[in-house]
Amino acid sequence: MKLRSKTLAVLLILGLLTGCASTSDTTNTTAPIVTIPSDRTIEVIGSEETVIPITLPPLTTQEEATLAPETLPEVTGQPTEPAAPTDPVTPAETPAPPAVTTLPAGGTHTIVIDPGHGGIDWGTYHNDYVEKDLSLKIGLYLQQILTTQYTGMNVVMTRTEDMHYSDHNVDDLQKRCDIARDYGAEMLVSLHFNADGGEHVSYGAQVWASCQPGLQTASDSLGELVLYNLSLLGIRNRKVGHRLSETQFNADGTPKDYYAINRHCAEYGISSIIVEHLFIDNVNELQFIDTEDKIYAIALADAKAIATYFNLSHV
Repeated sequence: MKLRSKTLAVLLILGLLTGCASTSDTTNTTAPIVTIPSDRTIEVIGSEETVIPITLPPLTTQEEATLAPETLPEVTGQPTEPAAPTDPVTPAETPAPPAVTTLPAGGTHTIVIDPGHGGIDWGTYHNDYVEKDLSLKIGLYLQQILTTQYTGMNVVMTRTEDMHYSDHNVDDLQKRCDIARDYGAEMLVSLHFNADGGEHVSYGAQVWASCQPGLQTASDSLGELVLYNLSLLGIRNRKVGHRLSETQFNADGTPKDYYAINRHCAEYGISSIIVEHLFIDNVNELQFIDTEDKIYAIALADAKAIATYFNLSHV
């Protein structure tokens, strides 16, 4: 989720040299088209303001890959649930389901789905793959799956279109957590994609979970389930991670979470996870998002993890 300043500087210089080319002439600023199913009811929460790009430093693990330009295909229709991944994991490679704590069956649960970034905050990008658009697609599919294929789940979206809440990233992230508080959510899931910002060779899915007492078990459990389901698609499991702040502390002197989404949710007593689905600047990772069905498959993996954790009944 890292915008590289060098890349932006090059783009600005090229724009000046070409006489301020229009958006349609600049490949890196062409956003993919997002199709919202016509039979869905969409609740828009928030205002049309600006936000400073938000960055989450990636892990340092680097492994070899071959780079080649790719283009995000235009969405031409609503995908169907794929029968199997294009490159399914063989039985010998299939990981064992994680041993996690899940909730008892029954009741109605509220979850907030947060498609990361939005508006002028692109998140990370590589060629025509833009994080804010991919996270929104995943979020919309995730909402659709949870509300039509399962019972007992109330889904609240922080955004259902290309928008942002504030011209300050601190306020933008706070607002997303405020939504979770206002709706009495049990969990906030923030959707993102990664980039290593260097050699473009890092790969795999990572989850950042809250590590505050009383919240970590839930956050870790859902995070493990998400990574397990993504691994069944062939995406490497980079494990659930925790990061503590070095400057912000709880009343008892213990450190708060480093990432604002986790930190603010914890202040409201809400468990949260940040899902980095894969590295969009590694060409080998693009095999998992180069068709609409594959993007849908990622959302389905997230949905199955949420359904397992909350013990939801399938329709």
